[in-house]
Amino acid sequence: MRNRFPKLCASAVALLGFGFAPAHAQTTTTLWDQLPLKAALVFTPEFCKSRLVRGGVSKNPKRGLEVGKAACAEMDLVLRGAFTDLTVVDDVKKASGAQVVLIPEFVDLSAKLEGVTAFSNQDLTLFLQWTAKDSAGKVVWLETVQGSATRHIGNIFTAEKNKRLITDEAVKNVADASAAKMASSPELKNLGH
Repeated sequence: MRNRFPKLCASAVALLGFGFAPAHAQTTTTLWDQLPLKAALVFTPEFCKSRLVRGGVSKNPKRGLEVGKAACAEMDLVLRGAFTDLTVVDDVKKASGAQVVLIPEFVDLSAKLEGVTAFSNQDLTLFLQWTAKDSAGKVVWLETVQGSATRHIGNIFTAEKNKRLITDEAVKNVADASAAKMASSPELKNLGH
């Protein structure tokens, strides 16, 4: 009986279909056609380190949500579905040869708490401004996109993890919204012709 228990547990896990793949192994299905453009996505070190608080970006490295870190890990994966060719660079000057240069900037956040217990929900909305420039450096598209997520606040043991998870979910949501807006933008579509 003792030797059958681990096998029984393994069989139950296999039958129930529990997977242990990392979150980034998931594939993203796009609902839009790719833009036939060679794009450069500019992730400056400042953007990747950006932390948001209400009212804008925090200069304090210990304050705010680490939106830049989450965006630099997630954004290019999603935006690759919007362009036929996407390169990530850390400086606008390194974007030579691109038909469109995409420059993101987090501008604000909105957070709302529903109660004060560990099981209360927190709503988070991020606002990301996109500037798209053509190969001559002319601004051809300027758009602010929002992404949101809702999660339990958590207790003293889970609050930091939940804060990171709600940030990651809101960034994923803003990335999806950004790709959809870019793919449907007449200004960006015109650059491909």
